[in-house]
Amino acid sequence: MRILYYIGAIAGKGGVERVLAEKSNYFINQFGWEIHIMTEDQRGRDLPYLFNKNIHFHDLQTSLYSPKYIIKGFTYLQMILRVRTLAEKKIEEIAPDIISVLDIGFCDFVVPYICKNIPKIREFHSSKEAAKNFSKEMPFLKRIHYRGYRFLYYRQFKKYSSLVLLTERDFKAFGCPSNGCVIPNTIGALGSDKTVLSNSFHTKKRIISVGSMANDQKGFSVLIQIAPQIKNKYPDWSLHIYGDGPYKAKYQEMIDKSELSDFVFLEGATNDIISKLRDSDFFVFTSKGEGFPMVLIEAQSQYLPAISYDTPCGPSEIITNGIDGFIVKMNDTKDLIEKIFLLIENEDLRAKMCSNAYKNSLRFSPENIMPMWIALFDKLVQHG
Repeated sequence: MRILYYIGAIAGKGGVERVLAEKSNYFINQFGWEIHIMTEDQRGRDLPYLFNKNIHFHDLQTSLYSPKYIIKGFTYLQMILRVRTLAEKKIEEIAPDIISVLDIGFCDFVVPYICKNIPKIREFHSSKEAAKNFSKEMPFLKRIHYRGYRFLYYRQFKKYSSLVLLTERDFKAFGCPSNGCVIPNTIGALGSDKTVLSNSFHTKKRIISVGSMANDQKGFSVLIQIAPQIKNKYPDWSLHIYGDGPYKAKYQEMIDKSELSDFVFLEGATNDIISKLRDSDFFVFTSKGEGFPMVLIEAQSQYLPAISYDTPCGPSEIITNGIDGFIVKMNDTKDLIEKIFLLIENEDLRAKMCSNAYKNSLRFSPENIMPMWIALFDKLVQHG
């Protein structure tokens, strides 16, 4: 089978880029499929993850076609038409059996309108609720523009042969679309890491959280705000936050102001998050919105229970409340603190949840998730 993945660019170390690498590598390694990846404007940037050497990469270099003078609205429409021409020509050369779009950009106003004989999939790696909640923090005019744009490209989703959502909650948020289905992301190689000892139990007295610091979307400010209460009761424990971005300086300022520099540690980005998870006792997640938080599954795969806000979407479909972690109502810091105290104080409960967390993570192994993709591909190819 010949699959073409279409994405704006493969630049940052985000979940979409990583999932793309894992799926592409899997299909080549397991079945020898022919995988093509088309970017709109890669601009020579290095790939953030390891991609199989047999993958065919194509870049449309759309920035070369940007007009000299920008007129809002008109220029965007002009670029859409140009990208359609570029993409259609390249896709006709590749002649894929399936096209799968992963990204927000020109793609939703391009791919559904060209090469109409080829089945097309839209993978939505965010969530409708999360986007709406996030927009509430924007200035009024920016919020109106953001929601208007989202409304327009959501309308394009019905033009695809299939819309793949990550959670049942998001599937319902979209009104259970007739062309929709739910396929969670897979943890890929991390889930099959055999170096993790069975019945592993962590006694490092370290709490961990991980995520981008591009803004406060991951809610690290909440963790820093409640940290004094944890420190006062359990001064021998510590909180370690991994990630980087413009907000890191703001978080450090909060830490310094609250005199928490000996308790809360901003560790920066790491290329070895697995070892950091193994050196921790449990995971805390206070994100304001997600598509499907892979980091929770990564934590579980390393025997870590997780305490998470019931953020849209994902945590409630990953964590089994009270079994392998806890789901806390959004912004309920009182319950969040109580659950943190409970895991710190109760080693027996923590040990039990460690084992349950690892078992739960296996639900998202390639062996369980990738057959869903293969079934979808077969269905679309057979029905044209």
